[in-house]
Amino acid sequence: MKKAIQQISSPFLIAIILSYLTSISSFSQVTLLRDIYTGTENSNPSSFIEMNNKIYFIANSRLWETDRTSNGTRRVSELYLRSTSELIKVNNRLLFTSNNQLWVTDGTSDGTQKVKDGVTISNNYIVVNDQLYFANNFETSNTELWISDGTEAGTQLVKDINPGNVSSYPGYFQVYKNQVFFSADDGTHGREVWMTDGTKAGTKLLKNIDPSGSGIISLGHNGFFEFKGKLYFEASNGTGTEVWMTDGTEAGTTMLKDINLSGTQGSNPRFFTLFGDHFIFQAQSDTQGIEAWISDGTEAGTKILKDIYTGINNGSPDGFTVFQGKIYFRATDNNHGSELWVTDGTEAGTQILKDLNNGTEGSAPNNFVLINSQLFFVASDVTNGTELWITDGTEAGTKLLKNINGSSTGSLGNVVFSYDFMWNVGGRLVFVADDGSNGKELWVSDGTEAGTQLLKDIRPGQQESAIQNVKVFNNQLFFQANDGTHGSEVWLSNGTQTGTKLLKDITSRPIGSFSKTSHRLIKYNNKIYFAANDDLKGQELWVTDGTDVGTQLFKDINPGSSSSAPQYFTVFKNKLYFYANGPSNQTGLWETDGTQANTRFITTVYISGSIVVVGNRMFFRAFDDTHGNELWTSDGTSAGTRLVKDTQPGTLDGLPPFKSLASFKGQLVFVANDGTHGHELWISDGTEAGTTLLKDINPGSAGSAIPSGFTLFNGQLFFFATSATEGSELWTTDGTTTGTRIVKDVNPGSADGTKSFERPAILNGYLYFVATNSNGQKGLWKTDGTSSGTTELTASIFSSPDYLNVFNNQLFFTSRRSLYKTDGTEAGTQQLTSGNTPLSFGGFFAFNDRILFMSNQGDSIGFELWETNGTETGTRMIQDINTGPESSFPHFFGDWAIDNKIMLVANNNQFGRELHVYNKGSFPAIPTPKITDFSPKSGFAGTEVIITGENFSAVKSSNLVKFNGTTAEVLNASNASLTVKIAEGTSTGKITIDIADGTSYATSEDFIISQVTSLTDDLNESSISVFPNPTTNILQVTHLNPNHQSLIYQVYTLHGRLVHKGKSRIKGTQALIDVKQLPTGSYLLLIEVGKENIQKIIVKK
Repeated sequence: MKKAIQQISSPFLIAIILSYLTSISSFSQVTLLRDIYTGTENSNPSSFIEMNNKIYFIANSRLWETDRTSNGTRRVSELYLRSTSELIKVNNRLLFTSNNQLWVTDGTSDGTQKVKDGVTISNNYIVVNDQLYFANNFETSNTELWISDGTEAGTQLVKDINPGNVSSYPGYFQVYKNQVFFSADDGTHGREVWMTDGTKAGTKLLKNIDPSGSGIISLGHNGFFEFKGKLYFEASNGTGTEVWMTDGTEAGTTMLKDINLSGTQGSNPRFFTLFGDHFIFQAQSDTQGIEAWISDGTEAGTKILKDIYTGINNGSPDGFTVFQGKIYFRATDNNHGSELWVTDGTEAGTQILKDLNNGTEGSAPNNFVLINSQLFFVASDVTNGTELWITDGTEAGTKLLKNINGSSTGSLGNVVFSYDFMWNVGGRLVFVADDGSNGKELWVSDGTEAGTQLLKDIRPGQQESAIQNVKVFNNQLFFQANDGTHGSEVWLSNGTQTGTKLLKDITSRPIGSFSKTSHRLIKYNNKIYFAANDDLKGQELWVTDGTDVGTQLFKDINPGSSSSAPQYFTVFKNKLYFYANGPSNQTGLWETDGTQANTRFITTVYISGSIVVVGNRMFFRAFDDTHGNELWTSDGTSAGTRLVKDTQPGTLDGLPPFKSLASFKGQLVFVANDGTHGHELWISDGTEAGTTLLKDINPGSAGSAIPSGFTLFNGQLFFFATSATEGSELWTTDGTTTGTRIVKDVNPGSADGTKSFERPAILNGYLYFVATNSNGQKGLWKTDGTSSGTTELTASIFSSPDYLNVFNNQLFFTSRRSLYKTDGTEAGTQQLTSGNTPLSFGGFFAFNDRILFMSNQGDSIGFELWETNGTETGTRMIQDINTGPESSFPHFFGDWAIDNKIMLVANNNQFGRELHVYNKGSFPAIPTPKITDFSPKSGFAGTEVIITGENFSAVKSSNLVKFNGTTAEVLNASNASLTVKIAEGTSTGKITIDIADGTSYATSEDFIISQVTSLTDDLNESSISVFPNPTTNILQVTHLNPNHQSLIYQVYTLHGRLVHKGKSRIKGTQALIDVKQLPTGSYLLLIEVGKENIQKIIVKK
């Protein structure tokens, strides 16, 4: 049930009146505790790309998607993106890099996952056969050729072409004959052409074109291009850069023609443009300067098109554009400056089209855009400056389209060459121009002067709207612009004034005081302490007792607008310790007893990770200029705060940035890298001598075990770790080297079994964890700590579990967008939410008689707060805090309960990310199911029966349907209908239905069991498919064995009467069965193929 957030008279505060809320509703509610921060910011959208009819982009350092409507524009993931590459579509997913990590997304939050660390992607890549080829600067191989299919295993170095601490810098990728061609420098041959099939062995030098070892493959102008079955490129064999071609073999890689015979200068060919069965390009010869050349792919057929500027002078032709069977370009001749030329591919047919700017200065035509039967371009003359021109291919039809600015500079004088500024949108030209009054804004033209006009003055007045990051999708222009009110946001245009609009003001709502600090909360003395920013004093220490009045700034540690940014809170010796940036060099460890007077600075130490308490000491990761990030400890005093050990001597970091500290048997178990063994398992008693490597699980400096997910179980510490022989698996330790061992290699061999971010959970004497078996299936496993006691829970109704959480002696988890619970047995595993309702899940938090969690409901509702008491009817969204498809992303961290209330951080459109309070309510009564009808009224084992009624569970596994006491299989379920299949051994009798929540119902009418005497084979499952089902005329049978020539079929009524039979020819792997002569109804289809019998229930419409 939704409850509106109540606002009191103050514009900055939301009151929480708990007694009032409890009286008006018995259901759970969430209310804003206090709006601490009220500022706003811009989103700066970029990297637009289309996938599955939606546009994805990056804004506010987050991934967004839009269906081209404001309501359909939503944030995909909370992942904060830094140093992000562009979005790249690979196999219907998007790959991108952020902060030297490769990520993948399918457009959902759950489907946005990290693929691999140490990966960066520049604009130098190509996608071939659902594989991304790119240059990656990895820590061990520098910039080399990598490949990725969007999985961790499939993301790897293809080949270290230039071994050692140097790079080959692969680039200019081109697919040709199912291989990828590119340029690279192996350190021996210079920059040459290479080819790869995606494997190390298949990555090789095409040809050593320049034997001197100084190979120069000049691909900067055009890269590779394919023409008449061969691949063309620019290269030098030591005598200058010329046009080369290859058929993919070393012998078939030759120079097309040595155009410039003068020394080693070369012709420097560029601007290759395909033109019928020829291509045109610019080249420089030793006798005719830089001119236009044409080639049919042979040496004899490669010749100068025309010596436009005669002699050794340069005609400098460029901008080649195919239009109406000719090529238009700009060039300079003896009598004219740079003007518009045209060619039909012959010398006689190569001539100036029109002298737009009389004399030798030239009009410098550029930026040619072809729309319908007109060619738009930009040109300059002494009268109008730089403006928009148009041609229909004739001299008379080549004219100034409109003098937009009226000055000698022109409307495009300050626009040209600054960025892409002309686009074809739905058959009209949309471009950026400055008319002298409105600044640089969007204009539109239909090719006439009257139809060339200001499209929209996005930012009124002479200030420009700063249009950039423009992409065209399905005749719509997506771009970034600033209207002066909403900041730099996403806009779209269809080429009309009304269709040019702000798509969504992504940052219209306040930032909120918790925009980047949601992890900085802790319970202490029955209050919650947290870091928040009120836009006045910066990010400081706040406190709340769960009421509006009791929510206030605790202490302005760094006075004024500067932030102390308190974080890494922990309770130690009945005091609250944390790290903060205080004034006057008081940056380091702080403490408080809950009073301002006794909130004080302890000592300077630059803490860079969570604080863990072990006995009478605190341990944490900290940094100094001498040792880097290493293990430190403190007893809460300045004198007792010290470095434990420089695990990796020198300034390199010994401790990694991820959470890697755990208290175990009075000692600290942690992850460190000493520079020799990689990131391995260490143990410490707080002294330098007592801080040692516990076990080198993955030997060698290049191999790291990277232990994670520390969980205490049965007196031992369990964790995930990687070894070269077993991959990532579950390990355990008793604190000794010999007692540190792998539990079980669940995915035998070096393949990863436990590459999961899910921390294990403990239930009824077993440790449950997520792992992948030898078949590549991700499932739920349990262990008693021994290899023989480690087994996979049979997953007949779920797969790929996540978010393990124990509550009321049951394990809750998610699987493929549904919520489940289990007691550890297959029979005791129940689905709580319907798979028909798209859900994605976040973290769980057990609270009294329920579990709180974060989930979203497809595209209609974003990630909001949900609760469950372990029943289907008791699993529900509490409140749509951030209404509509936007998400509030509620988060709980640690024990934040105060007086039967839960503190959580959530976001809404009005106040941003702020502190909220949750008040639990009662769960609704469980409705009784009722059967109103069923059909057919009779059948036999395998018959599918449709049961209609009300109050059924939409979750198949929550409905227990029995025919005279024998359980039937539920095939489909909704609240008003069930489709079930009768089991073997069923006898005539009543149909009963039990809902998992405890209510049941029985029919008054019997279901009659009839016998099929003419058939002896049981209904069986097969990989063979029969569709469409239901059908009107033809059934298609697929996945058949192609070694068989035909199949025999028989069709029976559900009472066992043969009504149709025949034989059908198998073509490939499929056959057709004609059933159009059958009356409407349900039938049993028997198919015989070789020695295999397949039986299916079919429905004739």
